Amino acid sequence: MDEGEHRKLLSARPLFDEIVPSGPFTPHITVAYYRPEAPTPLAPDALRAVLGELTARVTGTPVMLTPERLHVLHFDSMSNYWAV
Repeated sequence: MDEGEHRKLLSARPLFDEIVPSGPFTPHITVAYYRPEAPTPLAPDALRAVLGELTARVTGTPVMLTPERLHVLHFDSMSNYWAV
């Protein structure tokens, strides 16, 4: 998404919030969205390294992850999550 599209998204958000308030943005990464069970657990250090490399290719700014802040959640809708 380019800067112009990003500005459009941010300016449209308050209009939707008038109907259903959504609160602040929560940055998150969904891994294995369509895989109900990973064959092996994700190693936080390896995940951090891969995301940093891929993000740097796109934006030039790596994503810094702190393993102790990673959470695994199940969900059955975009508004219903629970801890594993």
